[in-house]
Amino acid sequence: MKRNLGLERVFRLGEFKSMRVTSDVLDIPEELFSDLEFMTQTRLLQLIEVDRAYYEYRMRAGTLNEFENDEDRVADLVDEEAIAFANIKARIELLHSTEEE
Repeated sequence: MKRNLGLERVFRLGEFKSMRVTSDVLDIPEELFSDLEFMTQTRLLQLIEVDRAYYEYRMRAGTLNEFENDEDRVADLVDEEAIAFANIKARIELLHSTEEE
């Protein structure tokens, strides 16, 4: 049986405006879904992706103020995303190697 994991965040943009950002991971095998470390890293990756989408939107929309530097924040999120993805990949490889033994 395969499972899905969804995340939805609503960002307030002010003046009765909001932006809804979602992230879905579909068809997760049961053995991965039941692995706490895999699920923790997958949820972290979703949160990073959603935050990055919000900051990229702000950069493109020009909604920054003089005290914010969203370009640096996006660069940090890209780095965090790469780390989380590498952790997920390593966890999958570890789980598959233990199954083969």
